Amino acid sequence: MTLITAAQLQIFAPRCDFLAVAPALDLACQAHEITTPRRIRHFLAQCHVESQGFTVLEENLSYSVGGLVATWPKRFPTPAAAGPFAHNPQALAEKVYGGRYGNAAAGDGWRYRGRGFTDLTFKANYAAASSWSGLPLVDHPELAAQIGPAAVIAAAYWQLHGLNQVVDADPDEKLIADLSLRIATNEEDDLEQATKVVNGGENGLKARRDQLIRAANIWR
Repeated sequence: MTLITAAQLQIFAPRCDFLAVAPALDLACQAHEITTPRRIRHFLAQCHVESQGFTVLEENLSYSVGGLVATWPKRFPTPAAAGPFAHNPQALAEKVYGGRYGNAAAGDGWRYRGRGFTDLTFKANYAAASSWSGLPLVDHPELAAQIGPAAVIAAAYWQLHGLNQVVDADPDEKLIADLSLRIATNEEDDLEQATKVVNGGENGLKARRDQLIRAANIWR
């Protein structure tokens, strides 16, 4: 049985290459027990926000001076400090990612920049992802920016971190007809927990909630 069809994904994420992305997501979800409508919609809502509707599989590190100051105010407290890194992606990657989370060698910040449907970043995380996805991501980090591997990485991470169980229905949930109210009442805490695991915080929580509601209209 197909869980995610191209027609469904076209409605949910019309700007992506839904003919290619849908079967990759479907295969990955089947393999990692993301098989109920509720699990599917939570998973897809998170991936949608992280990848701008399944359209961005590699981090764009070309920032203006103003963008650098706004995004990394501690690293770039003034326009003068940001100047050398403006529209200089490789230098910026080394500045903001170098020297931590396994990025020890020169060039690691750029080599292990954010990729995939859940923005996999840092060599240590690529190494961890290799172990639970079965992909050679340390030697070939560029794989994470390909549709098939990106779907596998995201789904494997979701299952490994217990997010299927996090978003499953609770026995005492209220029966509410209105979709938005039902999600706000029964699934808000699930959304928040999943967001913290996927994002590391609660960035874009409103956008994730909006996408969850949209997904719930498709995967019921």
